[in-house]
Amino acid sequence: MDFLYKAALKHVLETGVEQFNERTKTKILACHGYSFSWIAANHPVLYGRKSFPKTAAAELAWFLSGETSVAWINKHTSIWRAFANAYGEIPTAYGHRWRRAFGIDQIKNIICKLNEDPTSRQQVLMSWDPRVDNVVPASNIPCPYTYVFNIIDNKLNAHMTVRSNDIWLGLPYDLYTAVLLVNALANSLGVEAGEIFYSIAHMHLYENQFEVAKEFCYNRELIPLEIKVKSKMTIEEILADKDAYVEDIIYDTQHYHSSNWNPKVQIVV
Repeated sequence: MDFLYKAALKHVLETGVEQFNERTKTKILACHGYSFSWIAANHPVLYGRKSFPKTAAAELAWFLSGETSVAWINKHTSIWRAFANAYGEIPTAYGHRWRRAFGIDQIKNIICKLNEDPTSRQQVLMSWDPRVDNVVPASNIPCPYTYVFNIIDNKLNAHMTVRSNDIWLGLPYDLYTAVLLVNALANSLGVEAGEIFYSIAHMHLYENQFEVAKEFCYNRELIPLEIKVKSKMTIEEILADKDAYVEDIIYDTQHYHSSNWNPKVQIVV
């Protein structure tokens, strides 16, 4: 993961166009169009900077619950507090879109359809709601907004499209959540985890991330790590005990060691 991540950071640092982003009132370096692939059987952990498997596992469990309240996720990470309203809710939460917002449980339907026809090419998970996104102001508008799933050679693959990716903060978490999602779906379907093709429309770094990105690319020791995803919990089992799933992923990555470099960079919302 280190060298794949370095390539993305270098692409922005060396070819990105400097812009002033009006919404965030922040200078950025921006690139249009970038993609890579990742074998979903492996945890996308970094050595050159610290990764957080526990946070990714908690995020996926929360997404799968379909909840808009941040009460449970706040036990495991504070990231989502910045996006919550005065009632502790995120009306545009990913999991709510996946499971409730459109009048259909998309996750349940995808599992059902792929069980009926493993050769199906119509299994799309959508987070974007054109009725409100880019229409009604919101603190959290989905960045990863579509996944297309297929089974080839008894392996579940995903093609995910990311509308906008802050690659210092967003990319490592977004990929990690996708890896865990593919594994949870594969476990539920009784197949293996395959490949994730990760496609970014707008890839950027914020000004307060320029120096840490350079530090990672040019000064940090990078080591490719291979840690297999061993958790066999299905989506039904995850929802029965979300905390147990978080512990399962912590156990999965108990031998993960990084450089523990974790520079504090303020989140731009």
